[in-house]
Amino acid sequence: MVKVRYRSSEGRYELSLKGHAGAGAYGCDIICAGVSAITYALMGYLELTCKEASCLDINYAEGDVTILCEGHAECGSAFQMAITGYEMIADKYPQYISVDILSADRSGDTRNRARGKEHL
Repeated sequence: MVKVRYRSSEGRYELSLKGHAGAGAYGCDIICAGVSAITYALMGYLELTCKEASCLDINYAEGDVTILCEGHAECGSAFQMAITGYEMIADKYPQYISVDILSADRSGDTRNRARGKEHL
């Protein structure tokens, strides 16, 4: 299962993805392909938009991705687009991907929701 965890608060955005969907043979897994496409697009956009090395940290290994971005208002929209994509995949294939979101708005309220088969 792919486990997606997203956290945002006051201009700081953190995303981690761990695991493999296991929906097909290596190279033929449509869930992993979809998640990878969204993730690669997010990383590419952030690398182009956030040129200061101090505000962006991307760690990528097979089955394990962590992305941290701070201080760029444009980053929030990019992360929201990615999260929407992950949630859409989780709605259709909950046995292969779960999405856990923890974010605080400016008033300090926190919303936490899990999607997919299990809560992280």
